[in-house]
Amino acid sequence: MAKRVLKANEVLKDLRSGLTDAAMMEKYQLSSKGLQSLFDKMVAAGLLSAADVADRMSTWVDSVVVDLADLK
Repeated sequence: MAKRVLKANEVLKDLRSGLTDAAMMEKYQLSSKGLQSLFDKMVAAGLLSAADVADRMSTWVDSVVVDLADLK
């Protein structure tokens, strides 16, 4: 699969404007893994700090419980 090229200025503008992770994924057609890759590359390039990314990830849910009671 070909890699998508994203413009750093546009990504930074979107992040600074408060675009949520879900909105970023939709706009740039990224999976959650792709979004994490984007953040990693932005940090490596010095465009974001690790703290910026950690702040965004603090709202992520690590685990869920599926209520199967409604299937009966």
